[in-house]
Amino acid sequence: MRARRSVGGILAIASALALTQCGKAEGPDTGNPGQAGSDAGTSGATGAAGSASGGGGPATGGSGAVGATGGVGATGGVGATGGVGATGGSATGGGSGIGTGGGGGEPSCGAWTLHEVASDSIESLETQPANTERSVRILLSGEMSGCADPAMVDVEMDTVTLQARVTARAWEPGGPPCPPFTQPFARPVTLRFPAPGTWTVRDGASFGSAMLAVDVTGPPPRPCNMPSVRDGCVMDCDCATGEKCLSGMLGAPPSPGTRCARPCEANRDCGGNGRCSSRAGEPEHSCDASVDECDASGNECPEGFACQSGECQPDFVLNMSTRGECTCDADCDAPLKCIAPAPGNNNGPHCEMRCQSGVERDAAWCQGPHWCTQSSFVDVESLCDWVGE
Repeated sequence: MRARRSVGGILAIASALALTQCGKAEGPDTGNPGQAGSDAGTSGATGAAGSASGGGGPATGGSGAVGATGGVGATGGVGATGGVGATGGSATGGGSGIGTGGGGGEPSCGAWTLHEVASDSIESLETQPANTERSVRILLSGEMSGCADPAMVDVEMDTVTLQARVTARAWEPGGPPCPPFTQPFARPVTLRFPAPGTWTVRDGASFGSAMLAVDVTGPPPRPCNMPSVRDGCVMDCDCATGEKCLSGMLGAPPSPGTRCARPCEANRDCGGNGRCSSRAGEPEHSCDASVDECDASGNECPEGFACQSGECQPDFVLNMSTRGECTCDADCDAPLKCIAPAPGNNNGPHCEMRCQSGVERDAAWCQGPHWCTQSSFVDVESLCDWVGE
């Protein structure tokens, strides 16, 4: 029997570079439509006069073949076809890709895709024995592309083989290849083992080899009992709604124990009730309700959210109109991104809101009647979709 769900984790560094930071496209294959040849071309820092092969206008072009002082930009790439003007001589005299002298093209365009990311290690965050009624946490660590953004971690449980496949995932931008650098990640994952025994937690990514053994016992022989204090829980049902029975080095001085707390990997996972932290005396990667999610002291909201009374609220709308087809992010209302469809899906790319952490059917990253699941438009997971789907 297999059970599947998605959970999330946090990057150890700031959000990955935006798509436009990951490079510019090469110059276009043709030059921009030229004006009459009498217009002076834009001169680069060392621009040479346009030549017959580098940007001469057609025989019917305007009033001249090339511009008066045209030349390529100082570092601008020459257009593949010499930049022939559509209706006349090239206004820039040469066939430069972009006449800014900066060597770039229009911001790179393309749709984001969801990828697996191999983990270098899987560690336990537990200080107490695990049972089938208490959640345990592990930590996935590794390196991911420098241009990628985190996506929800995927978890599959197999009660026959007692294996849990845990896969870190990331959103990779389309367009030109990402520059050759990486960013580290450390993603806490909350697991609930459905059967007693010695479980093997494996990296589910292709070529992933990290693993961890976890001994799990049956539940204690007693009913759920919500304590009057948050300490000393044994099962998740001993805690308030939204909280889990988490272990850690608790109190002062710290000692191994359990405490009811809300696990998290990003501030959004706290649902507006505090911030995610690993403060002394509390379970690691848990929500701190004593502070606001956002404030004027530099604790800002993610893109697309506005701080209202200490809580990040969606500043965007999800509906059939905003989730339309696209070619690149510029076609979408921020913070929606252009997402490529899954293999076998015949739809084109669509504007979607990405879920970067949290669990399946959590709504922290979404707006209105939507939650994090598989998109009905592109058949890709870790996206906000209407709760009716």
